[in-house]
Amino acid sequence: MIENVRPRTIDNDWDRFYREFPEVYDRFAVTSEPIVNVIDQMVGLQGKSVLDVASGTGKSTFKLAKSARRVIGLEPWAEMRNVAVLKATSQRIDNVAFVNGDARNIPFEENTFDLVISVYGFPFWFLDQRFPKGRQWAEKFISDAEFVLKPGGHIALAFSAPGQYAGDLTPIISPEMAQTGNQNTQDAQEFLKARFEYRDVKIVREYSSVQEAVETYGFIFGQEAIDHLNENNQLAIPWTIRIWHRQVSKP
Repeated sequence: MIENVRPRTIDNDWDRFYREFPEVYDRFAVTSEPIVNVIDQMVGLQGKSVLDVASGTGKSTFKLAKSARRVIGLEPWAEMRNVAVLKATSQRIDNVAFVNGDARNIPFEENTFDLVISVYGFPFWFLDQRFPKGRQWAEKFISDAEFVLKPGGHIALAFSAPGQYAGDLTPIISPEMAQTGNQNTQDAQEFLKARFEYRDVKIVREYSSVQEAVETYGFIFGQEAIDHLNENNQLAIPWTIRIWHRQVSKP
């Protein structure tokens, strides 16, 4: 019998990452909590009903639930949802629930939530030439989010700022991704700028050791990342996150 051996790196294969390594994702998603803190400062979470789109293993969901009245995590990957559900059960967190779904189809009724949030779940990366339906999906997400929000509700989307695909190490790991002047990035930024205001915040992904950084960050981003972390004894990666926000008015 041949046992499955975890690879040294998945080299940016995100679908495989979500499907096969949700526990590593849970360690990687350490920026979700400080992002929620910033959004709380922007819109206020106390007592609100929140939809967390692409909730993953629940890092952002559980942070939201500390202030919000009720949080629903919408997540398409069963492997990620399962981790979140187990955490909610074991920690007896009773104001969260996790539902199968994604940003292209929000399955809730009108005027249900005070806030729709998505930390790396909005299909931002579809807004380029590789995905002909990307703009359609993005427009539908915004329309669906507005539909499920109560009057005066908020949409908040968090994603890496331009040139920050892998944080401050992007130029080392992927020089082409560090270039912010390509047409695809410009198109995506213009699409969002026409619909949202934004705020950039600096967040640090910090690990307990270089080994953990290698086994988490390096595991995702490839051998160049692993080599750089080891050579520089680096266990913290600064990251600029762009938070897109708008308040929805309804008649």
